[in-house]
Amino acid sequence: MHLWLALVGGALHPLALAPVAARPLALVAPLALLIALEQKPQRGALTGYGYGLGLFGVGASWVYVSMQRYGGIGIATSAALTAAFVAGLALLYALLGALYARGRAQFPAPQLTLFPLLWLGIEWLRGWLLTGFPWLYLGTASLDTPMAGWLPLVGTLGTGYLLVLLTALVWRIGTDLWPTAENTTSWRARMRAALVGLTAASALVVVGAIGNGLEWVTPRPHTQMEVALVQPSVPQSLKWDPLVADATVEQLQVDSEPLWGVADLIVWPEAAIPLFPVQIADVLETLQARALQSGTALITGIPTLAPAGDDDFIAHNSLITLGATPGRYDKQRLVPFGEYVPLERWLRGLIRFFDLPMSSFHRGAADQPPLHAAGLQVLPLICYEVAYAGLARRTPVDLLLTVSNDAWFGDSWGPHQHLEIARLRAIENGRPLVRGTNDGYTALIDHRGKVLQRSERFVRQTLRGKIQPTDGQTPWSRWGRWPLWLPLISVACLWLGHRRHHHRTA
Repeated sequence: MHLWLALVGGALHPLALAPVAARPLALVAPLALLIALEQKPQRGALTGYGYGLGLFGVGASWVYVSMQRYGGIGIATSAALTAAFVAGLALLYALLGALYARGRAQFPAPQLTLFPLLWLGIEWLRGWLLTGFPWLYLGTASLDTPMAGWLPLVGTLGTGYLLVLLTALVWRIGTDLWPTAENTTSWRARMRAALVGLTAASALVVVGAIGNGLEWVTPRPHTQMEVALVQPSVPQSLKWDPLVADATVEQLQVDSEPLWGVADLIVWPEAAIPLFPVQIADVLETLQARALQSGTALITGIPTLAPAGDDDFIAHNSLITLGATPGRYDKQRLVPFGEYVPLERWLRGLIRFFDLPMSSFHRGAADQPPLHAAGLQVLPLICYEVAYAGLARRTPVDLLLTVSNDAWFGDSWGPHQHLEIARLRAIENGRPLVRGTNDGYTALIDHRGKVLQRSERFVRQTLRGKIQPTDGQTPWSRWGRWPLWLPLISVACLWLGHRRHHHRTA
């Protein structure tokens, strides 16, 4: 029974996020895991593994779509690779369960101290291990709730920790109010404990609600930027077809023609130009001249080449700026198998999926400066990079920009989740965010994470609107994850005090 409870809890976790967005499930899901771990603490690893299988089996199902529909892999192989992906990620929650089962007897109130801290540690670990998978974080579910006020304070990871702490408080209140054979304390003592837990839980929600009403940054008065985002909606099956490349670029130029001199910034999505600059030098020269003449900057995705020794080059997934302040950004966080192949010597050529077009990119440098457009500093994030909160706060800028090609995900949950993650970065940093995609969701998002405008999916269209830059920094933007050391230090002190008390009474 405990294993099924954990599995169901894990499956409910992604339902708290887009597109279902049943936010209260963000409390129910970890509560199910906690109850399951308390029922069978000796089977902590298996219980945690069940939660991980439910979480990634439901929430990351779009991996199958990418491989089967666009990776040229058969149904059986795609299903097997997806199952391996889910099973591998679930091991992290097996680690959570094992550590909780092993350490629960050594901590006072382990449900309130150890469990939320382990959750925080596991979410941090899976955002870093093997380049990381910072997706489906529980803190994402705070969007559009009172708890969203914590995002500019402690970020998504910290807010996820607080949601799990809130869940643990609910569990503790329930156990205090519900008499059991193990709970031998008096009725009055249990009522006092429940009242303390209720006060603490209410404080978390109230502080979050107050934070929702605070302005950590100041919208810049009388400064608005007219942005136009071109969504070409090129089918993924044709994206890298050399016979279609010229037509793709021509389509982008036609869609952008009415925007020159009208918008301050035109954005084309990730790899919008499916050719290297040397192959399309005349078009880039024309676009540069058009940008200078009109006073409109253009930022576009394009694969680029960089020298790498004698007569050799490496490829980057890049963004370039055309106009008065030309610039370039090379993607730092690459998607395994989509943009590079781990263990390439052994895997390249094994199956078609390992030979996808443009799957030999190299990482860009970590110290790249922001781009400049229309007098503003723009921090670029290409596709998957927007999921890395640290990349979005690496330097104070005026505007966050992310471009993507979500055609890989088809009509799955992936694009919905991707847009939701972009909203997190805007709130955390108190900066407006512009999101340009190939086939949706293209969007304009303000500094509070509100979607001002959003495109439809699978539609060729241009999205136009105004964004307002902000001044100042949020606590998260200023300090990053440093405040998250506080719960670690607090729990460590409680553990030491508990051990000393245990030794005295032993």
